[in-house]
Amino acid sequence: MGTSNSRFIRQPLWVSLGLLFIAIAPSIADEPEKKSDTLSIPSSGVPEDPLQPFTPAAPVTDEEKAKLEAKKLLVIGLGQVSRRQNLNARRTFEKVLELDPKNLTALQEVVPLALQASDTRAALDYGRRSLELDPDDYQLLHVLSTLQAQAGKLPEAVEMLKKASAIKGVAEEDPREFLQIRSDLAQYLTTLGRVEEAIEPLRDILEYTENPDKHDLGEFAKKQLERRKFQDYEQLSRALAKTGRFKEAVEILDNARKKDEKGKRLAVVIAEIAYDQGDYERAARELETFIALGSQNREAFQKYADVLDKLGRKKDLLGQLERWMEVDGDNQVLGEFYAEQLIEAGEYEQAQQQLRRLRGRASSLDLTAKLYRKMGEPKKLLELMTQAVRTASRMDLVTDQIEAISKDPELVAKTAECAREIKPDSPDNFFASFLVADMAIKAKNTDIAIEFLNRCLNDKTRPADGQIYFTLVELLSDAHRHEDVVKIAEQAEKANPGQKILFLEYRARALESLGRGDEATQLLEDFAKEHKGNDEVITARLALARIFLQREAFDDAIKICRDTITEFPNHVQGTYAKYLLATILGQKGEMAEFEKLMLELLDNTPNLPPAFTATLSNDLGYTWAEHDMNLDKAETLIRKALNLKPDEPAYLDSLGWVQFKRGDFEGAVKSLKQASESTSGQDAVIFEHLGDAYLKVQKPKDAEKAWKRAIELLSDTRTNKAKQQREQIEKKMKMLVGETSGASR
Repeated sequence: MGTSNSRFIRQPLWVSLGLLFIAIAPSIADEPEKKSDTLSIPSSGVPEDPLQPFTPAAPVTDEEKAKLEAKKLLVIGLGQVSRRQNLNARRTFEKVLELDPKNLTALQEVVPLALQASDTRAALDYGRRSLELDPDDYQLLHVLSTLQAQAGKLPEAVEMLKKASAIKGVAEEDPREFLQIRSDLAQYLTTLGRVEEAIEPLRDILEYTENPDKHDLGEFAKKQLERRKFQDYEQLSRALAKTGRFKEAVEILDNARKKDEKGKRLAVVIAEIAYDQGDYERAARELETFIALGSQNREAFQKYADVLDKLGRKKDLLGQLERWMEVDGDNQVLGEFYAEQLIEAGEYEQAQQQLRRLRGRASSLDLTAKLYRKMGEPKKLLELMTQAVRTASRMDLVTDQIEAISKDPELVAKTAECAREIKPDSPDNFFASFLVADMAIKAKNTDIAIEFLNRCLNDKTRPADGQIYFTLVELLSDAHRHEDVVKIAEQAEKANPGQKILFLEYRARALESLGRGDEATQLLEDFAKEHKGNDEVITARLALARIFLQREAFDDAIKICRDTITEFPNHVQGTYAKYLLATILGQKGEMAEFEKLMLELLDNTPNLPPAFTATLSNDLGYTWAEHDMNLDKAETLIRKALNLKPDEPAYLDSLGWVQFKRGDFEGAVKSLKQASESTSGQDAVIFEHLGDAYLKVQKPKDAEKAWKRAIELLSDTRTNKAKQQREQIEKKMKMLVGETSGASR
């Protein structure tokens, strides 16, 4: 029953006369042009004095001329609307408003035209101006409230609907509109959590529902009310229950189901209210009534299980579910819930029998996998998942299972053992290896993940996949297995020539870490010389700049970035070159230019991708925090980045660090712990920060554990920065040990 965005303003009589004028205007225009400067009327031959042009007694002012012109244009605009020339009509009405800004008819007419053009901002502006002239336009208030709600401004929408509801005579003049206004108001208030305020409009709706003949609603509206009447009873009773009026809520529902046999389904709502009251006996009775009607509402089954648990009758659940299955054996939702409860109860044989009946449903895959996990059957579990992915080519079928298995390290290891037994030429080998690699990555078992990604690449039944190469190279790089990175990246370049530069940079970084810096730079310089396209040349240059940054050769890296920006000023990657330049300057300690470039990128770069905006915001915020600068602005920027990528470990680390700098040590621990628990959050900086925060909240053992993990991640200390970081952490740990031993003495 949503309000239409079509024209909704009733037109006065003079508008109709204007339309008539438009209709006859062409016939006037077809008259032959008169040469005389005076007007004359044909007569029967009797000579008359010629008509003289009208001269007003007082000169017409510019304002009067503008209003007169506005009236002419208004008539033209209304004619265009009648002929559905909406774009021209809007332009005409806007000209009217330029001449006469308070022309109510033009304002009323232009609102729906702006909406049809999806110009919400203009529609709101014109609507507000119209309401200043006619505050009792309830239809317009309703339309504007809908726009505000769509924009996420529910409080503003609520205020508009309250004004519309309060306009005198609206309920009698337009009961259908009033009903929809009250319905929208109740919905918005409930969404905002203002349930107490929602009760009054909900009562109004129910009054219409129970007494449709008292209101001039029309047959269609009455049928709609009849169809949704139980929904109206439910909404009001839930609102009353939320405000503590349980007795009244239940009375409304009891009366509703007495009036209509179909109202029996309201039993589930009564059960929920009784449950919230603590009346578990009644909740159980009502749920039994509801489920016996053939319910396919899983929440009702779960609520029944919760009720029995509260009553100390959990053991009765399986028996009751079995009785319902005997009566309603085709109820798939009931069947799934029954199978799930059998698994939870350890009744594995019965569960298998029940799952056979459910075969063919997508949900039965999850339940069967859950059964095999509970039974400790990794081979059957892997076979099930492999067949699901292999036959349907959809990883989403097993995503939840991979997550569940990854939380059990022993099960991951056993599943890997089963996968090793699959022959390399088997059609199942690739899919099983991929599944094991995925669960191992999520379980942070790098060795198993690398092993099975290699199995995927060595599988001769499928071409080498670029994404698998990328994941493997990234894992090897994170594990500091640089020799393997060089080898695999070189293979990846040959297998994926279109992505050569991506893998080439990984190879160059690995060579740099192995102390073979000359080879690393030569690789990227040769690539840039071999390619003529600007994209390839710039990408290679920026990769080379990152190698110099890794080497801490800041001046060389800065020169490459500046040269690239100068040579390719209008290229899309110029933005990334400027960002890399800012990053290098920041690491070198040249804060003034770093800050200038970052603010320039954030404030003056059009059409920045959201992910890049998040990166810029985080980097600037973190650097400010690191230097104890602009901490309020730093936190604002970092939270902006987190709004775009809520689970990004680097952003969580930045938030934790700015919280630490501001003295919110509890908040810092929470943010940094979340960052450290992520698969991609295994970074020495994160764990060092976490250790610092733990120390501030008087948890020295946790601090030591976090610092030890940071040192593990700093096993490759070829750069001065890494050496300094490791030495700094070791110094903290020595001080901590000294303080602890001193305290024990």
